[in-house]
Amino acid sequence: MGTASNPRPQLSTLHASKGREWKAVIILGFHDGLLPLEGSDLHEERNLAFVGLTRAKDQLILTMSRAMPMSPLLAGVPLAHVRWP
Repeated sequence: MGTASNPRPQLSTLHASKGREWKAVIILGFHDGLLPLEGSDLHEERNLAFVGLTRAKDQLILTMSRAMPMSPLLAGVPLAHVRWP
């Protein structure tokens, strides 16, 4: 999202977010088949997920549909830090 000098939301890809940091980050569609992308290199996809998950200074929001399987890349996230609606 924006900074103090630029408070507007910013859209970015996981690739383009490397080396950057925002106060809040929202990752849409954290589902199996999307992240990791079906048919892609699992190691590269895991690295991309790590980049996305570590770009937030204060708040990280992941969106998921209950109708779709959750990404297996979330298996290592400590549940003590997760708040489900």
